[in-house]
Amino acid sequence: ISNLVLVSGQCQSDQRQLLVELNLTSSFRSTTFATPLGRLMKWNQTKDCCSWEGVSCDAGGHVIGLDLSTQEITSPIDDSSSLFRLQHLQRLNLAFNRFDTSFPTGFDKLENLSYLNLSYSGFKGQIPVEISRLTRLVTLDLSAFPISKTSLKLEKPNLEMLVQNLTRLRFLYLDGITISATGNELCRALLPFTKLQVLSMSDCYLSGPIPSFSSFKNLRELNLGDNQLSGTIHSTDWSGLSNLEIVNIGDLHGKATSLLGTLDLSSNKLQGQFPMFVFELHGLTLLDLSSNNFSGLIPMSAFQNLRNLSDLDLSYNRLSIDAPATNISPPSFPTFTALELASCNLTEFPGFERPMKNINSGIWILDLHGNQLQGQVPILPSYATYLDYSDNNFSFVLSAHIGDSLQFASFFSLSNNNIHGSIPESL
Repeated sequence: ISNLVLVSGQCQSDQRQLLVELNLTSSFRSTTFATPLGRLMKWNQTKDCCSWEGVSCDAGGHVIGLDLSTQEITSPIDDSSSLFRLQHLQRLNLAFNRFDTSFPTGFDKLENLSYLNLSYSGFKGQIPVEISRLTRLVTLDLSAFPISKTSLKLEKPNLEMLVQNLTRLRFLYLDGITISATGNELCRALLPFTKLQVLSMSDCYLSGPIPSFSSFKNLRELNLGDNQLSGTIHSTDWSGLSNLEIVNIGDLHGKATSLLGTLDLSSNKLQGQFPMFVFELHGLTLLDLSSNNFSGLIPMSAFQNLRNLSDLDLSYNRLSIDAPATNISPPSFPTFTALELASCNLTEFPGFERPMKNINSGIWILDLHGNQLQGQVPILPSYATYLDYSDNNFSFVLSAHIGDSLQFASFFSLSNNNIHGSIPESL
């Protein structure tokens, strides 16, 4: 809502009255983490309502933008709420509140909305069909925490019914909503929306093979992570998706794009050989293939092609990582801030004796647990906040000064190794 141009029109009296009514009927959760005085509490009724925080007006004094996000609002919104009489609204943001009530059905009264953000606002149950009548929407965010059976769901209407009239959509966020669709059903529902730039549907209980998105030429971000999508990494031409920058999905096909910075295939049911095409993604800064069923031997030296890579997670697959100390030169190797190789059949510390100087200077997360590492722990990154060497075969006597090297660590584990000596006071 910060992108909305503010125009200093004098607030219309009816608009002012509706805002005052909304304020008077709102209650808030008391918490030490909440803003001491939220936006509604700061509304000074002696001043023009178009100057109130979170309110924006057009030149005629009509309220066209309302941002009440992160206000810890707990009072339920029903169809009689004065909110739904602010019929000039173009942008509405109620994200991160605590309404804890069924999804209200009055949003279709706000027919001028182009931006609607209700993410993580505490609404629950079935998303009503009235949302499908907001035909001017460009951005729709209904994301929710997928924590209980009362969380948001799309059954009647289903996804196809919800979006079929929203032909102007460019940004669609439905993370955490129970949709329970197959990849083919997803593709059929979204087929008319070839101008989508962002599609985010993680934790939606999607299943079956990965759908094809080859016709979505404008996609910049695609997020289908933490679903039940299945299949193997195989070659299909995605070279037409030249704007794609972020992918979190169960599959990525075909020719790489140099713009891609994030590739997250984690926590799916993917199998087969390690997808070697990732080494062609020279713009990658984050690569997460963890918690799948990939197999094969990966030479750590191959990552020298990804010089921008800072976050790497290959944990919990059937991979073996070959990481000798002698075949990687520091100038060509990525400088990691997070390196997670848990359960990767490592038999020696990712030798990086020289490259690990890069890691030692800047890494925050280093997870090598569940491998077959032996001998001394060769390095304790001085700036690490998370360090896990547990479930290996390290054997050494704890140094009295080991804690001095871990001043920033919030988690440090050496459990299930052959460690000797007393726990030093420095820990």
